[in-house]
Amino acid sequence: MARTCDICGKGTQSGKNVTFSHRQINRKFKANVHKIKAFVDGTPKTINVCTKCLKSGKVEKA
Repeated sequence: MARTCDICGKGTQSGKNVTFSHRQINRKFKANVHKIKAFVDGTPKTINVCTKCLKSGKVEKA
């Protein structure tokens, strides 16, 4: 299940694992997204928020 941040839109990015012999394998970098209760337009709602938005104060927890 791919989750994205409801505030900034950060989500899963794709990239490659590179071994010492330089063989490349596809991988995914998942965003650190948490499901929290926050105030949205004055009412508490459950939203998906990345930790960067939580730390910066863009979200007020309920």
